[in-house]
Amino acid sequence: MPFAKRDSTKKFYTGLNLLKSYWKSVLDNVNSNSYQLSEAANNLMYLCAETEEEKKFRKLALIAFYGNKLGYKVPNSVDLSSNEEADPLATMVDQMLDNFGGVK
Repeated sequence: MPFAKRDSTKKFYTGLNLLKSYWKSVLDNVNSNSYQLSEAANNLMYLCAETEEEKKFRKLALIAFYGNKLGYKVPNSVDLSSNEEADPLATMVDQMLDNFGGVK
């Protein structure tokens, strides 16, 4: 396991490490279909993001990935300017959740 502790004390796995381990097992499984592989890759890229900008970018990719499966269309022009008071991704998520009520 790549997430195991290096010392000899009792092993401890965090929730984040368990999630990473799960998605890695989906990628390693030969019986996974293409949808499962793309979902696992997207989630692993989000969980393994190191910088805050990378995490925001991966969050936007997850919104597009799962939103598309639920019938939400991400607008073609997304304004991510930094002069807004609120986090633009948080506002996009809120708008997306409001639109889910109208999706049939």
